Amino acid sequence: MRVAGKVVGASIVMAAAQLQTSPDSVHRRAALISVLRLCEGCTSMIAKSANELEKCVDFMMAGLQDASPWVQYQGLQGVGRFAVLFPSRIHNLLAKSLPVLITCLATAETGACQKVKGHAASALINLLNPSNINCNDSSDPAFNTLTSNLNPLMSSLVHCLQTASLEVQSPCLVVLG
Repeated sequence: MRVAGKVVGASIVMAAAQLQTSPDSVHRRAALISVLRLCEGCTSMIAKSANELEKCVDFMMAGLQDASPWVQYQGLQGVGRFAVLFPSRIHNLLAKSLPVLITCLATAETGACQKVKGHAASALINLLNPSNINCNDSSDPAFNTLTSNLNPLMSSLVHCLQTASLEVQSPCLVVLG
């Protein structure tokens, strides 16, 4: 992670870690954005280091647990994007994020939270992409994570189809399709 010959990745992650503890949700969201942009720009380097990727995933997971819907939204964007950027690590991402996404779909109800719910369903589209999960191989860790969470996932998707706005129902139908 070099810019003009200087290593910047560690500095960006350190600054993001400081921003992540800020009481201001704008700073916490900026922390997630900076880590996501770093991962997008240095995908091959981060993919080589399981430790670095794990740190980045943990940033996104912290965002999903945040009280601010805007920070949650950014965490969901990151999770969905990581599924595209790092398909070889989908089983780790799925194991960490699927229970949180299921809870998000089942609980967020109105206003900005409807948008969070819609983005949770959209993140599921990327996570559950058939090219990432081998459904014909019961030894695939991603397949095992999915099957162990299938009942709550289906319940939360059905709940969304019955109660959520049309904007949320659309990505839920894509997940089910």
